Amino acid sequence: MSGIKFQFDVDVVRAVSIAEVLRDMIKKGHPLLQMPEYKCLEELSSLGVEERKLALFYTYVISVDYLTDAEKLWRNACEVFIHNPEKFTPDYILSIDELSLQNLLRELGVRYYRKDVSTWRKISQILIEKYGGDPRKITPQPLRIEEIKKRLNEFPNLRGDKLSNFYIRVMGETGLFKVENLN
Repeated sequence: MSGIKFQFDVDVVRAVSIAEVLRDMIKKGHPLLQMPEYKCLEELSSLGVEERKLALFYTYVISVDYLTDAEKLWRNACEVFIHNPEKFTPDYILSIDELSLQNLLRELGVRYYRKDVSTWRKISQILIEKYGGDPRKITPQPLRIEEIKKRLNEFPNLRGDKLSNFYIRVMGETGLFKVENLN
């Protein structure tokens, strides 16, 4: 990746905050750092990715992180996002044809890429219609986990116990969701 230049909006305060959390986790040898989503977060944080883009990225990738090779999924998704963050936006997902979206999902390593076209499109519609295209607005103020899960009920793949817990944990620990009882 040397020699490649990226242009991102940088929220320095937020980047420092994320870096401090990661530093503390590293010092404590936190087992979560071995998980692929945290390896990706570390890389994206070092680039200073804007919060909304990061929230969208996590929303879409977590929605397809089931019955698949998670290492491959997160590695590929992180790489695609670094070069083309717009591919993880509701407007882009709704603007491309089904075959192009299938190809993107297949490139990420999604197991059920044909089925998950409708998943990503439905998530995009909900995000635009109810949350102004920003998943952080799912929790405009701190909410209890049970409340967040109720809001996630309308999102395909993010409503089940496993993925909803995973999604809330990642979004809460990164500060992208405001969660009252995260611990």
